[in-house]
Amino acid sequence: MLDKDVLQLENIFLHETLTSKQEIFERIAEIAFHKRAIDCQKDIVDGLFERENQSTTGFLDGFAIPHVISNKVNQVSVFILKNEQGIDWESMDGQETIFFIALLIPEESQSHHLKILSSIAKLLMDEKIRQKLLQAANKEEIYGLLTPAVYQG
Repeated sequence: MLDKDVLQLENIFLHETLTSKQEIFERIAEIAFHKRAIDCQKDIVDGLFERENQSTTGFLDGFAIPHVISNKVNQVSVFILKNEQGIDWESMDGQETIFFIALLIPEESQSHHLKILSSIAKLLMDEKIRQKLLQAANKEEIYGLLTPAVYQG
């Protein structure tokens, strides 16, 4: 069973104005560091890039699920950024990405990684859910839509 703190309203950030993968990864690491979810921002940024270089985490319709497994992560955490403009992410469908669901997983919790990733990916396969997330006006709507996927993982 996952800790109830994996997905929190205060870890959802709307109206971001970032312009690159570098900025997205740095923002995720900055937030996670301030929330004490990680010990080292640079290691997490490097880990996110390393994973991205293996294959894109870009999904469909403007979504990406960047993720990292690291001994610098203190707790399983999900951070969500919704950006104002699209960023080239080499997504499956070639569209720019605006909605980022970042998973930070401690090495000792690797078993949770695939479960959460799989649940979120399965949820995002539903076009209606993707559209609801993109159109969500506030954090509560996003939280309500993603909570089942995170916790069934």
